[in-house]
Amino acid sequence: MVVLFAVLFGASQFHRSSGGVVAPELAREFAASPAALGAIASALFLSSAIAQIPIGLLLDRYGARRTLPLLLVLAIAGSAWFAASQSVSELVAARVVIGVGYGGVMMSAFAVFARWFPPDRFATVSGLMLALGGVGGLLGTTPLAGLVASVGWRSTFFGVAGLTGLLALVALVLVRDAPPGYQAQAKPPGSLAENLIGLWQVITLPRFRYILAMGVVAFAPSMTILGLWGGPYLRDIFDLGTVGRGNVLLAMAVATLAGTLTFGPLDRVFRTRKYIVLAASAVILLSLGMLGLVARPPLWLTVALFTVIAFCQPSFIVLAAHCRATFPDHLIGRAATSLNLVSILGVAFMQWLFSLIVGFFAPGGEAAPELAYRLSFAAMALCVLLAMFVYTRSTDIRPG
Repeated sequence: MVVLFAVLFGASQFHRSSGGVVAPELAREFAASPAALGAIASALFLSSAIAQIPIGLLLDRYGARRTLPLLLVLAIAGSAWFAASQSVSELVAARVVIGVGYGGVMMSAFAVFARWFPPDRFATVSGLMLALGGVGGLLGTTPLAGLVASVGWRSTFFGVAGLTGLLALVALVLVRDAPPGYQAQAKPPGSLAENLIGLWQVITLPRFRYILAMGVVAFAPSMTILGLWGGPYLRDIFDLGTVGRGNVLLAMAVATLAGTLTFGPLDRVFRTRKYIVLAASAVILLSLGMLGLVARPPLWLTVALFTVIAFCQPSFIVLAAHCRATFPDHLIGRAATSLNLVSILGVAFMQWLFSLIVGFFAPGGEAAPELAYRLSFAAMALCVLLAMFVYTRSTDIRPG
């Protein structure tokens, strides 16, 4: 099941990171403005975020075994629709469907792992799954650029739809919600009312709000660069072609994979969760600040800063372990999806904010000036700083 969830997560990461590679192609074929590109990219994150609450209710009520295959049907349909789209509005709508379809993958994995593994192993196992799934992020960079150059972006996404269909069948056969003889801490909710009461208990817990604040910027900086604006930035500022952009984004994806393997066991090594998350966020803050302050940085420095941001992104694993340790197992689905909800909304917000600033300087879709990108990076840095300030008030729950 760990391997299956890793492959499914990889497929979701492919969709999330592919925007940075195909955005210039979509802009050329559909004459898409920066605002349109931002809508195409953020639609997946926004729809996935909106879907988190009902997905959490379904996971706690019916389990991942029955919920996940049904969601993957939407992922198949959305991928095929994206490949066949004839307008920007269709691209946006297809990404909405993809976002809902893949929106339950990571949360299904977390719900299953919470019952198959003890709490002090949750971050390690989740990190392993996310690291294996990081291959999908790699495929969304240079390999995707090569496929787009050889067979076109439409054929590529039709192929992804077919692969997702095979994975849905495997999930239907393999996934089990808990090991044999597992004794739950409480019965799953038997009605919608009980489900909603549990959700209210989750979101009104004061110390959980501080975790949610950090969740807003958990994925957002890295996915804004890797998933959308890294490609146009490298094109406009450094005049890199499709494969060159793909290589830089590939470096980010590799760094994300390395970070996932690194952050997974750190909470047991340092006996803290809160301060690992804060340390990683401080590094991201510094990197974004340099991108916003340094005028005309050399390409090597930009790539290094992009890579550092990507490496620190998997600190979300430790934040998720902080979340998991806060709740009993019968509330895990709703707690995890609530955290994922704000994390995905954070990505959509940062991508929209970046698009808004760049679009102000280049409303017609022409190459944006360096100042537009520097202001965008500075705005992201400010968001990270505010989230860190709120998260400092959280209570550290140490492993064990």
